Amino acid sequence: MSVGELLALSLLLRRLAQDENIEIVLSTTTSTGYRVARDRYGDFALAVGPFPLDFLPCSRRAWNRIRPDLAVLVDSELWPEHLRQARNRGVPVVIVNARISDRSFRRLRKAACFRKLLVPPELHVLASSPQDTNKWRQVGASPNRLGTTGNLKFDYQAELLLDEKGKEDLLAEFGFSSPPNEPRPLVLFGASTWPGEEEILVRFMEDNEPEGPPIRLVLAPRHAERGDELVRLMRNRSLPWRQRSTGDGEGGDEVRVYLADTTGELSRLVQTADIAFIGKTLPPNQGGQNPVEAASCGIPVVFGPNTQNFSEMSRSLEETEAGLRVRDEEALRRALDGLLRDDAKRTAMGQAARRWKKDLEGATEKTYAKLLQLLGDHPVS
Repeated sequence: MSVGELLALSLLLRRLAQDENIEIVLSTTTSTGYRVARDRYGDFALAVGPFPLDFLPCSRRAWNRIRPDLAVLVDSELWPEHLRQARNRGVPVVIVNARISDRSFRRLRKAACFRKLLVPPELHVLASSPQDTNKWRQVGASPNRLGTTGNLKFDYQAELLLDEKGKEDLLAEFGFSSPPNEPRPLVLFGASTWPGEEEILVRFMEDNEPEGPPIRLVLAPRHAERGDELVRLMRNRSLPWRQRSTGDGEGGDEVRVYLADTTGELSRLVQTADIAFIGKTLPPNQGGQNPVEAASCGIPVVFGPNTQNFSEMSRSLEETEAGLRVRDEEALRRALDGLLRDDAKRTAMGQAARRWKKDLEGATEKTYAKLLQLLGDHPVS
């Protein structure tokens, strides 16, 4: 599991851990994910480790040592060799928070033989939305093992909301504090940005002030290891900046751009935002990043045309008027400038985002009930 998936599982894992008859073995697919899992869940998980390779000797050894009674996959992770190990042992496998990107959906529909390896008839699928349920049905998921339980990320957000003091403390930590008797600057947040997008947002900052309302920019790259790359970008600019991972910066104490190059903090840091741009959505980037962290906090979101990995979520944000889709850099600049100057529009979009989140809560309890049912059908050894 990735970091985002691990965080989304937080409430569900703690719910399962309350049952003394359930032992949790947690694996992750990235080194960063492993550190997050160890730090957050190591106090109650029986074991935390890297995900075994989907290769016969590795998977067989892992299954022989762990001997699970239920295997839980997350999001869109499908591993044919591990699925085969489960089938040989009669162990049920369920994928929770299940989604299919538009690209994967097209590929699975075309490749029937490959589809049978990834979506075997015994796989249980708990989809994150009705639209994803329909996709899973079309790629071969068994109707009697397919259901819609919702997106776990909406429940995770509920435990992390900051009060006004918490937000002000974070802004002061960024160096965004405003002088007495002056309005607080508006915060534009680049969430999970990819190469090229940071430069676009920095150019917008350079061109916007001092003519427009005072704004500050937070850049939270999708990959924290790109922090040094962003430092090089800022050193060629005139804006004062500071880097979160090191505390270093240039241009004095009046920070205009904050580089949030750390892992596992997005859901908290984004709550300082007045507007959030969702990364990996402007060409040439494709696929899109998950907008739920920002929108769930009642923050208006703006994203580019490429949201293939989260197409249904992005579409619903547009339909509920909680999000804006733009075509290119010029359209993004117009949208951001308009929102920064229109308090009423930002408020309306934020309220729409909160209603959107509220309507989509409840996935944890639905998923938990289904996992207990599967364990009941296959008693814990």
